[in-house]
Amino acid sequence: MNLRKKSLVSMLMAIVLVYTMSVSLVSAAASTYGPFPVRSEDSGDWDVIWVELNTGVTTFSLTNYTIKGIHTGEQAAIKWTLYNHDGDFVYSWNVVGDRNDTQFDVSGLEAGAMYQLVWEATTNNDMDGGTKIKVDGRAYQ
Repeated sequence: MNLRKKSLVSMLMAIVLVYTMSVSLVSAAASTYGPFPVRSEDSGDWDVIWVELNTGVTTFSLTNYTIKGIHTGEQAAIKWTLYNHDGDFVYSWNVVGDRNDTQFDVSGLEAGAMYQLVWEATTNNDMDGGTKIKVDGRAYQ
């Protein structure tokens, strides 16, 4: 093989290697934080999880979301509300009924911003559970 062909083959191999490494780095950037408890005895009980997105990131997920009513015949009922770093309402959703290992994706957010994710019990049923947060950034209580 002449020198020109060897250089071309080496260059193509280097491009494939760099592309492969960059794809694996991007997909490995998200980390999972938690578990964060979701436990309630009274309607209005609440807690907050802080979620910080890295630059260019506009989404995060609640993963392994598991919650149940503790007593026979009681189901979980939780309202999730997302606020931005200024405390302004972004959106909310209700989850009624027991859940086991469910995932919720939260998308369309401002890249690189900080958010408050608040859960609030909407029933007096005793509930026990929790969630993890998967994000390219960090999450904490």
